[in-house]
Amino acid sequence: MLLLIDTSTKNAGVATFEQGQFVQTKTWFSQYNHSQQLFIALEEMFGSEPDNFSNISGVGIALGPGGYSSVRSGISVAKTIAFANKIPIYGVNTLDLECFPMQTSGMKACSIIEAGKGMVSYAEYDTKGDKINEDKVGPIDEVISQIPVETIICGEAVNAYQQDLTINNRHFIRWSSQLTRMWSLGITTETRENAGAHNSLNEIEAIYARPPSIGQPSKKKK
Repeated sequence: MLLLIDTSTKNAGVATFEQGQFVQTKTWFSQYNHSQQLFIALEEMFGSEPDNFSNISGVGIALGPGGYSSVRSGISVAKTIAFANKIPIYGVNTLDLECFPMQTSGMKACSIIEAGKGMVSYAEYDTKGDKINEDKVGPIDEVISQIPVETIICGEAVNAYQQDLTINNRHFIRWSSQLTRMWSLGITTETRENAGAHNSLNEIEAIYARPPSIGQPSKKKK
């Protein structure tokens, strides 16, 4: 049985997953740090005893892009659980997860996630679901102007920019539930587990939508 953790955006979740299906799920919404809700969810699912993770064969973790505090919360916990229980860990890009359900559509797709301050993180995928280029960050107008007209736009940020997409006659799919992204994480992780394609703990690093401002010196006023 797999443990899945995703705190990369405001919508977060934890789940256990086995043979293509959820066993347990916990989802929530938070504007800022997910740490408190994450620990509550894990305790509700597993209790407080360390050996309660004995049935977990691996951990799937969404890497972002996401906010500094949010994405770090899940990754830190996922790495701790994997290390303490000596089980494999599997990191997956969140934009890839958003686009995963589109793989069978036979159409080009672009997944978008809010990056703050009117910006979105986005990535394009070909008709087979393979990523065409590296993740980018820009305003929704940039997405609309750069991607081909026939591309389907999907992902958590679609609902926030539905009006812009409609005005520009773009094809899109409304984001409906965090469970869809968790399911994508489950299937992807399960496939990699069967192939023995896990990550090392050192390879699991947060992908930030925007450079973190923490630790940067502020300018003194004259």
